[in-house]
Amino acid sequence: MPVALITGAGGNLGQVAVSQFLQKGWTVLATVSPGKSWPGNPHPNLHCYAIDLRNQAAVSDWLREVFVSWNHIQAGLLLAGGFAPASLQQADGTSLKQMLALNAQTAWNVAQPLALHMMNRNNGRIFFIGARTALHPENAAGALTYAFSKSLLFRFSEAINHAGLQHNVRSYVLVPNIIDTPDNRRAMPSADFTSWVKPEYMVEIMIRLADSGYQSEETVLRLY
Repeated sequence: MPVALITGAGGNLGQVAVSQFLQKGWTVLATVSPGKSWPGNPHPNLHCYAIDLRNQAAVSDWLREVFVSWNHIQAGLLLAGGFAPASLQQADGTSLKQMLALNAQTAWNVAQPLALHMMNRNNGRIFFIGARTALHPENAAGALTYAFSKSLLFRFSEAINHAGLQHNVRSYVLVPNIIDTPDNRRAMPSADFTSWVKPEYMVEIMIRLADSGYQSEETVLRLY
């Protein structure tokens, strides 16, 4: 049975990812925020961990135990993250640190050791969630620190692909415009929801690419 590690499992996209991977017969190792629990139904192939992914020491200790218990993790979905608006005039060191911690540090702390784990086993797929504002700075005026933090994921993914080239390890960045979630609908009630990306569609792409026998030559997947 293949094993997937999914961070940010308590979020809207994370819940869909956990459910769909379980339905496809995967074992899922899911992380939620400290003090939280998996909001869905229990499942015999779901193992949930409450951990602060910004704490590198705690993540390293946890992953060492995970790698002993699960000999090979085939897919890693780095879905944890967050958003806060900040224009060039509003942005300060605090907002930058917050966005870097939520979007870049949480990804680095998990994906760096996970990529090495996969390369040692010559197989694995890693997925990041990018942001359109990171690719199109003309759209980032109101979310500068968010876009900056997300832009680092593209470079990180490239580095993983370079290092993993001879080990059948691939990294992908999915770039939605806006994900169609209840939270986003409440935040933008007058928007055109038909142009937004469904979480289910994003997860379908990741499930397909997580199959070690299939890969896309494109590693930045623009979903808009």
